[in-house]
Amino acid sequence: MESPAALINKIISISLLDPRIEAVILTGSRGRERHIDHYSDIDIELIGLGVTDLFHDQRWINQFGHPLVALHLINGGIGEPESPTCLVIYEQGRKVDFTFAEPCRLQKMQQYGLDDTYARGYTILLDKTGITEKLPNGFILPSLKQLSEQQFTFIAKEFWYEAHQVAIALLRNEMWSAWSRDADMKKALLTMTECLVSTKQGKQQDVWYNGKNYQTWMPETITQSMETLFDYRNAQTAATALHSLMTCFDKVTSELARQLNYPIDPLMNIRMQELVIGLLQDRELLPEGI
Repeated sequence: MESPAALINKIISISLLDPRIEAVILTGSRGRERHIDHYSDIDIELIGLGVTDLFHDQRWINQFGHPLVALHLINGGIGEPESPTCLVIYEQGRKVDFTFAEPCRLQKMQQYGLDDTYARGYTILLDKTGITEKLPNGFILPSLKQLSEQQFTFIAKEFWYEAHQVAIALLRNEMWSAWSRDADMKKALLTMTECLVSTKQGKQQDVWYNGKNYQTWMPETITQSMETLFDYRNAQTAATALHSLMTCFDKVTSELARQLNYPIDPLMNIRMQELVIGLLQDRELLPEGI
C-alpha cells in the first residue's frame, strides 16, 4: 500500500500552493491517533472558499497517485454529509477519503460545538488563514440519540417478524433471501446494543458506528457468539446462527427495556422463538432439545 506519510505530505504540499484551500484537517483514526493499523485509510477535509471546484475536477485526485476506483458523492441528502466527498482507492490499495467543505463547516462547529466526526479527534495539518483557531478541542465522545419508546417497539416487532421470514427462507433453502433478511436483523441488534451500552449509568462508552471496534464495547454475550452469528455456509449453520441471533436480541432488548422503563412483551419474544425453533426442528435444521 501507498505510504500514508508520503500521501499526506503530497496533500499538504499541493494544498499549500492552491489559493482555494485555506486549511487541511485530518480526521478518522489517523486524525485522532487511535486504533490505527496498516490498513487504516486517510480521511482528509479540505476547507476553503471554492474547494467544491476541486471536487468537480475529477482529475485533481490524480496528483497523489493513480486511482483504481473513485466515487464522487455530491451528498447533501437526508442522512448524508453536508459537503461533497470523493472516496478513492489508489493503485497499491490505500484508501483516501476527501471532503470538500466551505468555511461555514468550521464556523458552525465554532459556534455550536464539534460534530461527531471532529468530536472523536482531529489533527490540523495546514491552516493558511487562521480559520481553525477557534475550533474546539477534541476528544469528546459523541452522544448517541436514544431510541424513543415508539422506535424501540417498532424495531423489536420488525426483528421478530423477520426472524419468522428467515426461518421460512431456510426451510425453502432460499439462502440468498435468508441472508438478506438476516442482515436486517443484525442491524436491529446493533441499534439496540448501541443504545444499551450508551445508556448504562456511570459509564461513558464510544460505540463508534456500523459495529466498528465491536470487541471493545459490545457485551460478551454477543462477541462470544460472533462465529456462530455469521456462519451461513449452509441451511443448518444458518439455522444455528438464527437461534443465536434471537437469543442475543432477546437479552439485549429485555435489559434495555428495563433501563429505559419501556414496556416489552416477553411472551411474544418467547412464543416467537418457540415458533421459529419448532419450524427449524421439523426439518431437522436444529437439533431437538435446543
